[in-house]
Amino acid sequence: MRAEEIVDRIAREYGFTREEILAADRHKSVTYARHLAMFFCRLRTGMSFPELGGVFERDHSTVMSGVRRIADRLNGADLARCEKALDPETRFRVVEAQPEGSPVG
Repeated sequence: MRAEEIVDRIAREYGFTREEILAADRHKSVTYARHLAMFFCRLRTGMSFPELGGVFERDHSTVMSGVRRIADRLNGADLARCEKALDPETRFRVVEAQPEGSPVG
């Protein structure tokens, strides 16, 4: 999957257009979606940070920061949501962590 397609799918999943993801808007919701797109582009394409900077029209250090922020904060629900948007045919089951000794249900 190409980086442009990842950007489009993440944008659509979060209610934005590609143009909004790539714009300079720093509103929290669009920034979060942009960072998710950066993270999944890096993960799925293996592109370098300078290459991703070209895709997102940002300096490579900005892309590094966005990827790092998402890696530190990504939860199971957002991971499953993005993976489903990127691979609609794949079904994911997010399992909540159970306290030790609890029956898995």
